[in-house]
Amino acid sequence: MKKLAFIILTLSLTLVSCSKEDSMTEETTLTEAEIPVEIKSYIIDHFPSNSINSAEKNTVQNETFYTVFLSGNLNLEFNSQFDITDIDAETELPDSVIPQPIRDYVSQNYPNNFITEWEIEDGYQEVELDNGIELEFTLDGIFIRMDDNNDDDDDNEIVLTASEIPAEISTYITTHFPDSSIIRAIKETDDNIISYEVYLSDNFELTFNSDFEIIEIEGDTQLPNSVIPQAILDYVAQNYATNFITDWELKTNYQEIELNNGLELEFTLEGVFIRVDEDNNDGDENEVVLTENEIPTEIRTYVTTHFPNSTIVRAIKETDENVITYELYLSENVELTFNNTFQIIEIDGTTQLPDSVIPAAILDYVAQNYPNNVITNWELEDNHQQVELNDETELEFTLDGVFIRVDND
Repeated sequence: MKKLAFIILTLSLTLVSCSKEDSMTEETTLTEAEIPVEIKSYIIDHFPSNSINSAEKNTVQNETFYTVFLSGNLNLEFNSQFDITDIDAETELPDSVIPQPIRDYVSQNYPNNFITEWEIEDGYQEVELDNGIELEFTLDGIFIRMDDNNDDDDDNEIVLTASEIPAEISTYITTHFPDSSIIRAIKETDDNIISYEVYLSDNFELTFNSDFEIIEIEGDTQLPNSVIPQAILDYVAQNYATNFITDWELKTNYQEIELNNGLELEFTLEGVFIRVDEDNNDGDENEVVLTENEIPTEIRTYVTTHFPNSTIVRAIKETDENVITYELYLSENVELTFNNTFQIIEIDGTTQLPDSVIPAAILDYVAQNYPNNVITNWELEDNHQQVELNDETELEFTLDGVFIRVDND
């Protein structure tokens, strides 16, 4: 009996809840004569060739808006003041409904595309192009960002007002970007991890972690020196004197920068150079960064035997088309590659490699024929070996160390 009473009570509460929700939503179909004059005028001005198929007046939680369905698969939405708030189409929208700064931005950056959707949100505008890309702009039409989420349900994002931005973040911006203004700030929660994204004028995008520490800076122009560790600045100045840094990111156990020529460089947390990231991708799902304890014993033994004065800066286990390799980056700019059986297959250096890593037959050939040069790189191919000398001459040898040819390619 008690169980029956509980079921009845639960059912009653459910019905009441549904009834309450239904009472908060009201939808009324309008005749053309009932459509507000302001809305009809907007349609005549901007969509003169489209006829009205149907129109609705909707009230949700005391907020009223109007939806008008036009021929040609066009949907328009207006607020209670009869202002346009949303335009949804499958073909190009007329220029007259898109603010000039947005049209200019799209024509300059996406000359082969056109706008099919436009929407005004609480503090910004958003357009969608015919290729599905979504772009966000301020209310004044200044570009903010590409919406990589491409979803309409941004429940994990909260747009912050200026007063809601954490003080630590505001201080960082005024310290390092004093001439920039905040266009938009977002608090994002992804898998229970909180981050803050701040979009500045001058096309800078900053990302902070839950402790309000900077973890990523993206720009189109040179980043201020004050946001880049001195060791990294020095390395770039010495090795890429004609370039500058446009992006910086703090990973779990290393830093990465991007130069204005698109080159990506990796550094330790202390700013020691690791490598050029030739993959230039953000996924890196095929790479696993190894701790020192995770490096196979055979590989560690090889390093301590042949490079006793070097330290391991970074170790990566990489899987490419089901083929596993291990890449180790040592101090003194030496890079080692091992196969899945932990055998050395490539050594890349900038100075002379130790004799112990080069077969004696190859050492003898180089000493006799290139007495003024040293070997800086060695690689084991499927059926031959190859070395590179400090003058960039490349020599090929059999697996037994017999000279084959100079690789002029």
